[in-house]
Amino acid sequence: MKKNILFITRNGLLEPLGQSQILSYLIPLSKEFSIHIISFEKDKDIENKEQLSRIKSSCTENNIDWTPLTYRKTFRSLGIIVGFIELFFKVIRVCKVNKIDCIHARSYYPAFIALLIYQIKKVPFIFDMRALWPDELVEAGRLKESSISWKIIKTLEKQCLKKAFAVVSLTHAAVEHLDKVHPNFLLKDKTSVIPTCANLERFKLKNREFTPNAITISCIGSMLSGWFQIDILKAVVDYMLRNYPSVKFEFLTRDNKEDLLSKIDVEHKWVSRIHIDSLLFKDMPTRLTKHDGSVFFFTANTSKLGSAPTRMAELLGTGIPVLTSSGVGDVDKIVLEHKVGIILKSISKDAIKKSCDDFFKIINNPEISKRCRVASEYCFSLEKGVKSYSEIYSRV
Repeated sequence: MKKNILFITRNGLLEPLGQSQILSYLIPLSKEFSIHIISFEKDKDIENKEQLSRIKSSCTENNIDWTPLTYRKTFRSLGIIVGFIELFFKVIRVCKVNKIDCIHARSYYPAFIALLIYQIKKVPFIFDMRALWPDELVEAGRLKESSISWKIIKTLEKQCLKKAFAVVSLTHAAVEHLDKVHPNFLLKDKTSVIPTCANLERFKLKNREFTPNAITISCIGSMLSGWFQIDILKAVVDYMLRNYPSVKFEFLTRDNKEDLLSKIDVEHKWVSRIHIDSLLFKDMPTRLTKHDGSVFFFTANTSKLGSAPTRMAELLGTGIPVLTSSGVGDVDKIVLEHKVGIILKSISKDAIKKSCDDFFKIINNPEISKRCRVASEYCFSLEKGVKSYSEIYSRV
């Protein structure tokens, strides 16, 4: 008899991230285990009837039981509390009806629910951390370390790390950090490092020839979040467009177009050479094959030790080298060891100039695409990620 796994997440299956980093794993896992998903979906995503129908059909075809809840954006604090209560009782019901063997909690909010259920019903749970969320809250200025909320969250984090059947981290850097903070928890023994993998059957190696007189550089995902260094992106875009006439930029994002342009091209100098678009998850692989290089710059701090950018796996899988900032999870190690890009270690003009110039040398390397693909298969293979989760589920 298949084990019953309940997967709970604040991210929606209707979001691109939900499809790449939740369904991509759970669909193959559903062949070995009975999967039940509870997610929070945004109104604007639910209104896309075609997308909603497609995801429902995909779940049905793979015998996945999906319960979508409403993500409440207004009255944020109240919405979080109401959502927490709603999720708690929904999890209780699913556990009772389906005799759940294990709860897979994606990130902290669901993990706190799983911890509570464990205390009541002793259902084992997996604490799939994603990033170091408490540190993110402080570094984003949303919480102070002296606040009661911070102390409660850190206490709950500690209990989740201690009582979880298994812990999953996106990076080795985060495991090293937490092991120093909690040396008595033996975290290395029960923690699996599973980065944000990519379905490399979807993201295939591009086969178009490089044309030095028409270069497209991309930037993918949210750039207006508090974690993205928009000032570095602006400086890099400005340098590249000013010094390389053959370059154009394409931003693939759900960010507001006008807001993004106002940050990147303040003087409207590059309107004809910057394209901004929003794509459905299913259309991303084809679009990436049109790019020659890609950039992303996240703020480097304690919280980012736990980050593994989804875009990196997809880009390398398509054969696209990256220019990125230093200090984010295991990114530095992967880029330098596999020689698939450039790490920007300083925001000085000289550093930006050298990094951009070196990046163009890499783009012009005829072997770079194959090298990127090999790196992605070694580091970010979805099959490896699915196998790791399967091994954890099987040990319950």
